Amino acid sequence: MAVEIIIFGSLSLIAVAAAVLMILTRNAVHSALFLVIVMSALAVFFLGLSGPFIAMVQVAVYAGAIMVLFLFVIMLLNQVPVQITDLPADQIVQGSAEAVGAQLYSTYLFPFEAVSVILLVAIVGAVVLARDERKKKTA
Repeated sequence: MAVEIIIFGSLSLIAVAAAVLMILTRNAVHSALFLVIVMSALAVFFLGLSGPFIAMVQVAVYAGAIMVLFLFVIMLLNQVPVQITDLPADQIVQGSAEAVGAQLYSTYLFPFEAVSVILLVAIVGAVVLARDERKKKTA
């Protein structure tokens, strides 16, 4: 019993410290890696609660896949040079939500709609495949 309390307490300190460092650090990559530590600590908590499946899902989905996407986006955005200037709000057009929307619905309308249709077909296909599998299992 005492060993479990020690493990829980030390793991709690690690999780809270990593969460605080995740918020306070200025480097986005370090912040994402601290988030991986928090997610891993959460997975160990689930193991302590006799939940090995949810612990594995926690590591695979959140600490694995989602964090890879976060790090990919962070690394991708770090490649774009950004010029910070003090311009009045009415002169800022590039990169604003209005400019992105206008560009998306004018210049890139066909690719945007094509991706929408592809995603819709994929969702319908997944529903049809899942529905057929359930019918086969009940028959």
